[in-house]
This record gives sequence, structure tokens and C-alpha cells, in this order.
Amino acid sequence: NECSPEDEMFDIIIGKIEELIMDEEFNAKQQTFFAENCVHFTDDEENKFIYTEIHNKYVAEIEAHIDAYLKEEVPGYDPEQFFTMLRNREDEVVGDIWDLLTSFTDFAVFKDLMLSYRSQQKQKLNMGDYLDTEPDLTVLGRSPTKGGP
Repeated sequence: NECSPEDEMFDIIIGKIEELIMDEEFNAKQQTFFAENCVHFTDDEENKFIYTEIHNKYVAEIEAHIDAYLKEEVPGYDPEQFFTMLRNREDEVVGDIWDLLTSFTDFAVFKDLMLSYRSQQKQKLNMGDYLDTEPDLTVLGRSPTKGGP
């Protein structure tokens, strides 16, 4: 069973993406982005305008990093050609790679990633509801309406 040049290119690109998502620098970049922005996300039906701004920033930063990596690592890499191949081979890509790639084009997937990260951080910090939805976090758990110290 011979592979076409397109099959080979697709397999090489997916292999390089697998390598990239295991890379500490890439993971640190993605984790930093999530940490800086997850506080804005809530599990409501309504999507706030800031979600779109954050998603656009994510796409610009993370997709640009992946694109630059693939252009360096894969001779003849063409992003447009790859996304065409990807649309035709959705069933061949699973797990973390699929989530990463669809987080650029599917806002719901991106929002789920942000909410999942936020939930994990709340559990790690064991802060329950103290992680406020606004940037000004109330860490001590004092209600501003109950007076000062």
C-alpha cells in the first residue's frame, strides 16, 4: 500500500506537530497564555466580547508559533495546503493534536480549553470561589461590603 506524496507530507506535518506539543517551550508559551487569560472566562451560555479578543490573540500567537516551526522543520510546508488536507482527513487526527488545531478555527473548542484550564487552576490552588471572574482577585476572601481590616 503506497502513500501518495500528499499522504507523506500530511504524516510528516502531523509528526512535527506531535513533537511540538511535547516541547517544553511551546507548552510554557501556551500555559502562560491560558494563565494570563483564563480569569476572564466563565461557564455561561453568553459569550463576552473579550472572549473574541482573547481568541484572536491566541490564534495570532500560538498559530504563528506553530506555523514558523513547521516552515522551519518541514521543507515545502504550505499552511493553506495543510489545512485543506486536514479538512479532508479529520478522521485521521485525534486527541491533543485535534484539540490544538481546532482551537484556532472553532471558538467553542477554544472556550472549552480555557474553562478547563481555569478549572484545573482553581483545583490546584484549592481556592474554590475565591478565583473571581474579574482581574482584581480577592484572595483573602473578605467581602468589600463588610468593611476594612
